[in-house]
Amino acid sequence: MNVGGEIIKLSFGPASNAITSHLTNLEGLACTSSSEDQDDPICDPYITHTIQKDQYVPRVLFVDTQNCFNPWPDLESNHSNHSQPSTWNGNVEIHHRQDSPQDIFAYKSTNNSMQNLHSNQVHAFDIFQQTANIMSHTSDRYHSSKYQHVSSQFVYSETIATDDGRTMKWDDEEEEEEELDEYTKERMKLAQLERQRKQEQELGEQMYSAWDTFLGQIDEREETNDKRIPSKQQEKEGTTKISSPEEMRQHALSSLQWMQYFMPPHPYSHMYSAPLPLDRNLSSNRDGNKAIDEALLHSFHMGKYASSSNFCSVNDLSMGITREWREDVLGDAIRKWMEDCDSIRGFQVLVDSDECLFGGLASSVLEELNDECRSAAKFSIVVQDGDTFVGSSGRQDEEEQGKSKYWRSENKAVAQFRNELNGGLLMHGITENSSLVLPLSVSKAWDALHKEKQNRNLFEASAAAAIGLENITLPFRLAHGSASKKSKIGIGNGFFQGTTQAEDDMFPSAERLSIHEFISSMKPSNRHIVTELSCLSRPFSPMQVHNALLQGTSIERRQLEEERNRNRNSYYRRTRGRDVDPGTWMEDEGGNCGILSSLSPVGVDAATTCRSMHQHFALSSSFRPLPSRVGDVISTYTTCMMEGMAIGYRPQSTIATVVGQCFNEMVGGKSNIAGSYWKHILGEQAPILQTLSTLGNSTRVYDHLKQTSNGLKSALSRKYSGYLSRDGMTGLAPESEDCDEAMEACLTLRDVYEPPSMGFDSDEEGYFEDNSD
Repeated sequence: MNVGGEIIKLSFGPASNAITSHLTNLEGLACTSSSEDQDDPICDPYITHTIQKDQYVPRVLFVDTQNCFNPWPDLESNHSNHSQPSTWNGNVEIHHRQDSPQDIFAYKSTNNSMQNLHSNQVHAFDIFQQTANIMSHTSDRYHSSKYQHVSSQFVYSETIATDDGRTMKWDDEEEEEEELDEYTKERMKLAQLERQRKQEQELGEQMYSAWDTFLGQIDEREETNDKRIPSKQQEKEGTTKISSPEEMRQHALSSLQWMQYFMPPHPYSHMYSAPLPLDRNLSSNRDGNKAIDEALLHSFHMGKYASSSNFCSVNDLSMGITREWREDVLGDAIRKWMEDCDSIRGFQVLVDSDECLFGGLASSVLEELNDECRSAAKFSIVVQDGDTFVGSSGRQDEEEQGKSKYWRSENKAVAQFRNELNGGLLMHGITENSSLVLPLSVSKAWDALHKEKQNRNLFEASAAAAIGLENITLPFRLAHGSASKKSKIGIGNGFFQGTTQAEDDMFPSAERLSIHEFISSMKPSNRHIVTELSCLSRPFSPMQVHNALLQGTSIERRQLEEERNRNRNSYYRRTRGRDVDPGTWMEDEGGNCGILSSLSPVGVDAATTCRSMHQHFALSSSFRPLPSRVGDVISTYTTCMMEGMAIGYRPQSTIATVVGQCFNEMVGGKSNIAGSYWKHILGEQAPILQTLSTLGNSTRVYDHLKQTSNGLKSALSRKYSGYLSRDGMTGLAPESEDCDEAMEACLTLRDVYEPPSMGFDSDEEGYFEDNSD
């Protein structure tokens, strides 16, 4: 039994919340098992989950505007049912005072994103949510008594000592009921399991059918009775044409908000939600300019030092972030999660970098955590390109259509200045207070999943990013005991030597790592804290993935040698294969002949993103292969990945993780609430998906750091001095001294990741253009 080692997940902003919703769903499936599966889960449930109402629920906190917290159906009714008086059953429970969840969801959401969908689609999604709520309470998948990895606060001694030194043993003197014979009890148990299996199967069929209807697969008999609410554009044109199934699917996926696919069971609402005291569309509740609202949501300084800013009072905004909200809502929610833990080992912080208000909040929270939990690791994931999916910029563009050309160009200049300024401030604030930082692009995640630019939606893009994050965090989420036989971690560094080493292995191994050991292995020094992520998140041919991993390794060479020995007398003996270095699979798909796709903003030029042209400080890869009955695939793939990283790129530290549970086994089964929608994302080839992720600390992030530092340098130039002075007076920007300090830190961090020459001639302007600061 493991006690302690908890990780708390904090998410700030809509794009980050979308990724976190998918990520918590996947982590819940990985650390639990279905009623039919008798094996222990791969991951330890207590690391990422806690126990509430005898169920494992994710240890997560979401921060967003208040109109984004749409409660699931029957949330209030379920709470009221629990508060009804009942007869005493003989058990004594201690209840702490808690704020009512109804207070958090008391407001009515003003962001009805499903108003333009087909009536059958809206009704089907209501059925899905209601069915998912029922299954979360009736299924034993998340029940705490099913697993052994629980906290000591839920484990009690069998005897209780009294003040006089004696011990009391319960039920010793009570009259025992007549026990049933073993055969009768076994029959009753089997009958109960059969009833539960049938109920879960019926509810699962209903849930899957609801998803199909929601995505536009409507019965032909109902198509003639179309009652879809027309969109505003169709009202202007006077048409109510029935959409095609593909259009209905895209409309349905685009209408989903992150709260609607954060699957139950949920924690107490006052512990997982911290709604801001403002809406995303502030101008909808008052007369004003939307540019003011955009300036508020995109200001890093307003999020970090909201109480000292006079922006809200200058612009007559009644809603704003106050010191009371910061301490009583956000601070209180984080404190409750910390008090729920025995021994906090780390925080996983996801930050929306487009709406920098959330970046300022996250930076201030990280500063406080460094003071209160100095020993806890802080793994920060900075999410960018979320605005292109959320669509906040599009609303402002529609408003500017009626303005003159001068004012449109002026607004674009102001927007560019604020984006460059707040982007640099956010990079400085996050990297200064984090143990490890991972920039993540939602647009890159979409490209990795679909490879097309049309019909983009945040639901599918964030799902692809969540697949990569779930995979790469496996080393510090794996379970001990019998479940460790289904996984293997190869270690190749001087920071952690592992616990065991097999006779046939050239490297030590471990059952699992702590988050401290993982982060220490991923950064060779305190200056190298920025990483990049690549992932295989869409179905590939299993043989293609297998051949890519084995290419150039000792295993492939041994197989070729055995084949030559079997064909001594043939012409094949007189030929010699071409020597290929291992690790080519880590290159980007396409021009670099790899199978991975970058999820981080590392550029688009194949010449500058090629891994072999960069210096690598640390590499960590995780793989979920398909099940195989031939040989020990876990040891085989671990050896291939270790050789591919160590020989191909020569980093200072390498970690290879392989688990014997493929992605389809984790999310498959119609009784899985959190796995019910993945087949609609991955398509018909979902059963053959093998997820493979690589987290690298290398100079590939130089392009992103260079762009950020140059943007901040441009924002602080004389060209934008008037904008900086105005925003400083209104409270949207910090003082110039703080901006100069942030620029100095960004330039220093950029120089740390300066790559080698990469083959450019000294006389040519190449990769290091404009790097003479």
